[in-house]
Amino acid sequence: MKKVTFFILLHICLLTYSQKNKLKDTDYLRLQDKARSYLYIDIDSAYYFASQIEKSSNHIHQSFANGIKGYIFQLKNDTLNSKKHLNSAYDLLKYIPDSKEKRMTTSYLLNYDGLIEWKKNNLTIALKKYQEGKKIAESINDIVQTVKFNANIGLINKNIKNYDIAITTFKKSLLLVNQNFEVFPKEEINSMISNIHLNISNCYERKFQEKKDIKKIDSALYHTQKALQYTRNNGLLKMRSLTSLGNIYFLKDDYTNSKKAYQSALIIAKEIGMLADYNTLLCNLGHINYYYKKEKEALVYFTKVDSLYQAEESNLTEEYVLSNYYLAKIYNILGKNEEASKYSKKYLENYEAMAVKEIKETLDINNTLNNQKLQEEMIQINKQHQKEKIIKITTWVIILSLLLFLLFYFRKKNKLRIQQVKQTAEKFQLEIEKTKSKNIALQNEIEDFKKEKKPKNTVTIDSEKEEQIVTMLLALEKKEVFLNHDFTQPFVAKKIKTNTAYLSHVVNKRFGKTFSEYANDLKINYAIHQMKTNPIYRKYNTQAIAESVGFKSAVSFRKSFNKKTGLSPTQFLKQIEEEQNK
Repeated sequence: MKKVTFFILLHICLLTYSQKNKLKDTDYLRLQDKARSYLYIDIDSAYYFASQIEKSSNHIHQSFANGIKGYIFQLKNDTLNSKKHLNSAYDLLKYIPDSKEKRMTTSYLLNYDGLIEWKKNNLTIALKKYQEGKKIAESINDIVQTVKFNANIGLINKNIKNYDIAITTFKKSLLLVNQNFEVFPKEEINSMISNIHLNISNCYERKFQEKKDIKKIDSALYHTQKALQYTRNNGLLKMRSLTSLGNIYFLKDDYTNSKKAYQSALIIAKEIGMLADYNTLLCNLGHINYYYKKEKEALVYFTKVDSLYQAEESNLTEEYVLSNYYLAKIYNILGKNEEASKYSKKYLENYEAMAVKEIKETLDINNTLNNQKLQEEMIQINKQHQKEKIIKITTWVIILSLLLFLLFYFRKKNKLRIQQVKQTAEKFQLEIEKTKSKNIALQNEIEDFKKEKKPKNTVTIDSEKEEQIVTMLLALEKKEVFLNHDFTQPFVAKKIKTNTAYLSHVVNKRFGKTFSEYANDLKINYAIHQMKTNPIYRKYNTQAIAESVGFKSAVSFRKSFNKKTGLSPTQFLKQIEEEQNK
């Protein structure tokens, strides 16, 4: 009897344990979204949700949990634990039969694997992981994951200064999102579109800094404004879009708007507790005021950066070191020698540690600040007021020279590897373009075949159905869907749940136009209205205006505009200015 009782209790315990570790699919997806959403907001919370998933008895769930944990550890620069968890994630999938869920999880792991390699600056390996994962995501029609892979591939190209390829990749992602609104979570769709526009803007901004082409900065401004339209309630994205807007206005030599954008971003950064961005914005405001010779205003911002660092006692930051440099310069200009000496010494004391950190991260800050020149300036200030410290200053100069030598040595060593990544990316882009050309040619052949084989039939449609199509078309006009690049007859027919024959018949009958003429008229009318009523819109170039109303090229936009108005866009804008000046 005792043995029977023992086995019954054992069975109940095992059953209870099994139930405790069984995770429902709905709970798994909920925890998955939580873990992802907290990755860049609160990394400890992301780890907590991943640990909750890992408790599941399902190997697929455990694999995903280990994959995201691997990335979390890499974000903390713990490479050993990162590799351990990622290997465990792959091992858990080995003995699971092939299924859509397994392939989906594999694509997730390859995405995190690529992000880990990207964090370690292994760009070639990261790109291969993204390409492999993207193929799997496309094979199972996982649109959301495909867009994420495209975004990551675009970021790699942006990092190695392949800005044109990056822009093309980001725009394809944007098109994919617009074509598949229904598959994206409502709470993510606006943030995703905003982030893509912001990345495109950053690419144009950097292209402008390289070649000073005014068209590029106008395009950057357009995409930043688009990013702001889609930020909705996402404070982080709104702050970063405003920061980008401030950078663009500064490049356009517009002090007032640059300052206004930075100050708006500063308020948001403080509200959402983004201290790092808050300090960066304080430095930006200090820098533009110093640049425009408003030393006293600049002094307020740089002093705030210094005070925040002293209060937080956090790790050494670029903003803190930069503030010391500018405070020394400003106090020297104002004739306050003791303060100038104090901050020049603080700069020299902290510079070595900052330079070592920058060797591991990026060369941009060294190139921007022109470290050798800054070092000489700091030495000169210190010589004026503290001659007894000259030996110490000379020592810092020697250390800095050594660090710069090492920096350029490693930069030269990595140049070949970066070139290989660039070639791989270009080859990948060429393959995509070839495939696209083949698909277009095949589609044209199919359409021609259909036209030859199918006899022309008269379309018959009842009045109720006709009115329904017209009503839905007007609803799309009201939502300004025609501004999308993909506002084509098949796309619209799918949107309003009809076929292209009915749609073409109704448009021809009600509007007296072909669908192409109807779509172009909507776009051109919108552009004309914006030119007449929106002063900011009148500052855009033809390319930016064409993109804003959904034309794929400035040439086709100019042709349609001339057909509608008898004028080119430039002539039309000139005519508006002449009428307003009367």
